[in-house]
Amino acid sequence: MLCLVLVVASATANAKPLEPREVPTDVYMDRAGLPELVLQSTVTGLTIGPLLTFALFDDDIRQASGILLGPTLGVALPFLLNRDKPVHVAQASTYNFFQRSGLGNGLMISALVLSESSSSPETAAATIISGTALASTWLGTYLEPKMKLNPGQASALSSSYIIGAGTGLALYSTLVDDPSARSAALTTFIAANGLSLTTYLMRDVFDVDRSRIIMMDIGAFGGGLAGLGLGFFVFGEDVDRKALTLSSVVGVYGGIYLAYALTKSFDGYKQSAAATAGAVTFGSPAPMVIDSVDPATGSRSVRFGLNILNGTW
Repeated sequence: MLCLVLVVASATANAKPLEPREVPTDVYMDRAGLPELVLQSTVTGLTIGPLLTFALFDDDIRQASGILLGPTLGVALPFLLNRDKPVHVAQASTYNFFQRSGLGNGLMISALVLSESSSSPETAAATIISGTALASTWLGTYLEPKMKLNPGQASALSSSYIIGAGTGLALYSTLVDDPSARSAALTTFIAANGLSLTTYLMRDVFDVDRSRIIMMDIGAFGGGLAGLGLGFFVFGEDVDRKALTLSSVVGVYGGIYLAYALTKSFDGYKQSAAATAGAVTFGSPAPMVIDSVDPATGSRSVRFGLNILNGTW
């Protein structure tokens, strides 16, 4: 009995934490991401529904029906399609990124390709935005299994899209003397998707606990406010929009870096993970069981020992 207890305790101490996808579904069905998926699909449906009915129908009653039908389908579809499947938090966050970027990109594309002289520009814009959002959602369902992001990486994608769009639009509208809607849309489109792509390529940097990404979002918001306030304080009555925008943008990215640097201790799951192959670690002394066979007589003996270093070699 003592041997069994020691072996089990040793195996538990040296076990590597499992990623959500590594847990067999017949052992544990991880549905932690389902509420988030349903919630964000409801919000997306509240946007896409009215846009679709506005683009497809002429009478006001049918156009207004999208306000009710969109969120209803947003609740029902993800729940019915995934009720017997695992839905990880990373999976829901990845879908959130594709839905959010689809709506944003559709809005910017419509501003790029349409003009005031276009026939029925409102209908065309509604068609482009809703179509782009639906296509991006489908693309997310196809790419998510191949991307294999963890919750922190997936959340970083969504955050980078919003921060990139805000940065691009703010800098363009401030630094360009004669801004136009098309140029602003193009700049915002490039900044949002460019920063998202950069975040994905640097995903190893964001292989962190999701709470750190949330703190970085808070840091961006707080840093932007602090930069804005500092701009008012430094320039006083001589302040202008350009100085305020630049100080606010610097504050946003300064807040992100500060939050990232101050939350390293949040990655507790990494600190408790087993050492990688080839690494050398030392631990506190621990008892061990030694099972050996005498080659001369063939007799088996069980002895107890003390692993003084208790390390990994």
